[in-house]
Amino acid sequence: DWSHITSQIGMFSFTGLTAPQCEALVKKHHVYLLTSGRISMAGINTKNVAYLAAAIDDVVRNVKAK
Repeated sequence: DWSHITSQIGMFSFTGLTAPQCEALVKKHHVYLLTSGRISMAGINTKNVAYLAAAIDDVVRNVKAK
């Protein structure tokens, strides 16, 4: 359920990812966000949204949530 993202407004969004998942996004995929899961939505566009989605999919599937 991604309603925690779709219901938000503004430039930043809470992804719901864990700190280890956020750290993996930064280290493996060079997607920069806070370890709290907060990310700037202003940087997401039609040219990078597929990459971001694939990166999030990777960490959700492969990085254990603590």
